[in-house]
Amino acid sequence: ALVNPWTALAMVDLAAQHKSKAVVHTAGASALGFMLNRVAHRQGLPVINIVRRPEQAKLLAESGVAPHVLDSSQPEFGAQLRALSRKLGAVVVFEAVGGTQAGGGLNGMPDRTTMKIFGNLALKPVGGIIVSQL
Repeated sequence: ALVNPWTALAMVDLAAQHKSKAVVHTAGASALGFMLNRVAHRQGLPVINIVRRPEQAKLLAESGVAPHVLDSSQPEFGAQLRALSRKLGAVVVFEAVGGTQAGGGLNGMPDRTTMKIFGNLALKPVGGIIVSQL
């Protein structure tokens, strides 16, 4: 777990470099997700946490460190992500899942959003990105 604090600090720094007022993290219920929420909170940076299952959403919501949790398995996920990312000013996505979720998440983000891919939990190629919407 030694790398997690440094990774979380780097993510907050990258958000600042891109002038993002919030960030999206696609592995919200991971150890890094919890650490990112703590570090970002101290810096005043909201994190939109994406999880893949309802029990992960519940765990993260009950932790008290993550007020913004979205479950990608829910039918309203895309609309919720679009609305919340625009409301909070998130233009940086930290993508850990891969597969088609990467495209689905990016396609719903504001124009000029930057995606940093750092994992592939789905063990599938990143896809579903609609280039004309970037």
